[in-house]
Amino acid sequence: VSGLPGSHLAPVYIKLGLNDLDLPEEARDIAGEVSGGFQSASFGDEDLMQGAVNEVCDWILGKGPTRGPRRSDVGNTWSDQKRLSGGIIDAEVD
Repeated sequence: VSGLPGSHLAPVYIKLGLNDLDLPEEARDIAGEVSGGFQSASFGDEDLMQGAVNEVCDWILGKGPTRGPRRSDVGNTWSDQKRLSGGIIDAEVD
């Protein structure tokens, strides 16, 4: 279990610019005027996304998490059961 900063949307980062669109030059000029001069827009946090990407790559390579779970996450659920690699719970059924 990793304690990376951010929420479940941390791996989301989208950046779209007028130059990314396949537009004829005349349409690009019109789009630039209509958009009020904005050349690009983005959604999300690129640094948080890159941290999540690095964490997944390290996990695939067999490395442990860079940070353990946040203190508020420890012991909330299944605290009396053994956790295996990947957050799997070793459930003992009687």
